[in-house]
Amino acid sequence: MKKIMLIIFLLLVLLVNGCAERVDNLPLLPNEIGVYPLLMPGICLTVKNIDDCSAYTLSGQELSTAGYVTIQSVAFTACGGPVFIHCSTLLLATIGDNSVQARIRRMDNGTGTTLYTTWTAIECPQDWGVAVCLAIKDTPPAGAYTYIFQGLENFNGSKDTYAYNTTLFVQELKK
Repeated sequence: MKKIMLIIFLLLVLLVNGCAERVDNLPLLPNEIGVYPLLMPGICLTVKNIDDCSAYTLSGQELSTAGYVTIQSVAFTACGGPVFIHCSTLLLATIGDNSVQARIRRMDNGTGTTLYTTWTAIECPQDWGVAVCLAIKDTPPAGAYTYIFQGLENFNGSKDTYAYNTTLFVQELKK
């Protein structure tokens, strides 16, 4: 019941903010994208004005103690609406225990703005995969940007920490 109430609340927020519109007597097909029944016959919401972009890398990207390593990036053109950024990866230390700092940056014409850096180091025990997921909201002005997801090893020496199955997803609700 809580899930249903949350879905209805989120859809009503989209409707009020102009990101969804009411559609009456729309025939619903199974798994139809963007159309959500509101538990009342013939009344649905269809979400509009959403733009997204994503990237995924399966192979491992080795991190470094010398500086942040970009493990995923996405080029994105924003229209001035709120942008939601979701990053995930699997960290694996292969030689001894390690810890990693992760951050999300927005790059604009060669200059970068750090949007989020993990408060504490992410502990990575040797040979144990550690799942990391970061999600934030950004409100950039309209323009072309590159969002990047980066990692930094915290211990000196060769710990051979890798980021696998890395995803970066960017979604904007247009005004």
